Amino acid sequence: KIKSHLTTHKLSHSDERPFKCPICPKAFQKKYCLVVHKISHSDERPFKCPICPKAFQRKCHLMMHKISHSDERPFKCPYCPVAFKIKVTLDDSQAISQ
Repeated sequence: KIKSHLTTHKLSHSDERPFKCPICPKAFQKKYCLVVHKISHSDERPFKCPICPKAFQRKCHLMMHKISHSDERPFKCPYCPVAFKIKVTLDDSQAISQ
């Protein structure tokens, strides 16, 4: 097990990408990344929203979607009364304003 961790760590210092997608030209340093990538070539959407009919290929996309069902806007602009559901929207707004 330690040897496999060392091998994985060594790959992080190189451009070597031994795990190649059989469907497209992409290649990955880690097998897990290839496994996750392969889902993008399928219609599989295992992460289902409990509130609406939408489903997603990745759990992180479902988590972002769930925010759309909330009225909470915790990210407040320091320059005006506007508030946002997600931080990246606040950051984008501030970049445009400045």
